[in-house]
Amino acid sequence: MNLRALPSNQAEDSLDNRNAVIPVPFPEEQDIFCPQNIHNSWEDNTFSVNNEWTKVGNLENNQIIQSTDDLIGAKTKPIIDPQELIGFEFIKEHNEVKEKAKVTNWTNEGKFIIKFLNGGEELITYNDLINHYSQNQEENAELYSFQRILDHKTEKGVWQLKILWSNDEETWEPIKTIKTSVPLTVSRYAQENNLVNKKGFKWCKRHHHNPCRFVRALKVVCKAKMRKNLKKIKFGVEVPRSVKHTLELDEANGNKLWSNAIEKEINELLAHDTFIIKETRNDIPDEYQFIPSHMVLDIKFDGRRKARLVAGGNFTNPDDHDIYSGAVSIDSVRILLFIADLNKLLVIAADISNAYLHGKPNEKVYTTVNYGELTGKVLIIDKAQYGLKTSAARWHEARANVLLKKKFKPSKADMDLWMRKKKGEYEYIAVYIDDLIVASRDPMSVIEEVKTIGGFQLVLPWRGY
Repeated sequence: MNLRALPSNQAEDSLDNRNAVIPVPFPEEQDIFCPQNIHNSWEDNTFSVNNEWTKVGNLENNQIIQSTDDLIGAKTKPIIDPQELIGFEFIKEHNEVKEKAKVTNWTNEGKFIIKFLNGGEELITYNDLINHYSQNQEENAELYSFQRILDHKTEKGVWQLKILWSNDEETWEPIKTIKTSVPLTVSRYAQENNLVNKKGFKWCKRHHHNPCRFVRALKVVCKAKMRKNLKKIKFGVEVPRSVKHTLELDEANGNKLWSNAIEKEINELLAHDTFIIKETRNDIPDEYQFIPSHMVLDIKFDGRRKARLVAGGNFTNPDDHDIYSGAVSIDSVRILLFIADLNKLLVIAADISNAYLHGKPNEKVYTTVNYGELTGKVLIIDKAQYGLKTSAARWHEARANVLLKKKFKPSKADMDLWMRKKKGEYEYIAVYIDDLIVASRDPMSVIEEVKTIGGFQLVLPWRGY
């Protein structure tokens, strides 16, 4: 409904004024309000409509169209006495982050002053405020927001915060729950109570030293969480967000394409002896660290579903050894193709399946996988699983050892362009992580040599020249 904002003839024209008396509209504005006309389309009891502030028109016989809602049959928004909106709380985006906002006053321009929980104020029109009011009421959502943090304690090694809620109830909540909703408030409380150096509160230092950077990081996290809940479509197929979601999609589609992809990934991990399987955590040596694992799901251009179990390497400390793996440059690939064409060499590209699993990790870590026969088991990671910080470097070492055994040597210009002299001619292998480009008179024999020595499983997508 297109309502006119109600101005004031008594409020102060300052955002800093908190004690202004809430005024009534100008007397001349009361002529457009009377209690006779309430929209009949309002049928439920969600709102308490103040009849004294119901807008009417000047047409006779009650034949009045007040808004487009009357034409399309939509539910009309309520008209609320502005004074009753003081103290109303709702969720509003502020600096690209959703925060709790509270109406504190209104100005003589007819706009309302709202104050955000983590600081900052904003002006909002009557119409916009009514939209928020309508949304809250239509969803029948009672806003359980806390007023402040009262106390803290530890329970079984977990920090608990005592929260005073807006309904005057006091409860103890895990810090993780409150931190997710309002990290700035928790950070401020930690600083005021000298908790920033204690385990569980050290993250608050980021906010203390550089609050602007912390807020920017918080925006990125909030946006990532929003994207996580969005539906992802690729090549016309919905891509699941989790293992649970794969089962739902397979049931809806009447097939097991995603489930088969996950089973294939688990079987390949077991075939490569990626894990040392233990029954309980008591069987794990003390020097081993637990890290989570998650399934990454995707779809290939040809419609194949792909699943990859990725370890949470971000939970481990940086390794003292080299953790990076080189890749052949695009210029080197162009020169290689030029040499192949000049010398009438055949070119084959190949992909090494589960390449990282041919290396041994430096990390001493274990994980759990809640799927199939691995459910309930504790798994020591014994191969360079995807996601570990040293996996790329360990695969680089394993691949280099295989090529050296076959008398290949890296080029001095590009260490990922390998070559060897055979029967008076050179053979070349360009390596880009787990992809190979082989140029030779007989490239398939080179592929077979590498496959046999390294025990690699290669996929040949195309041949050239």
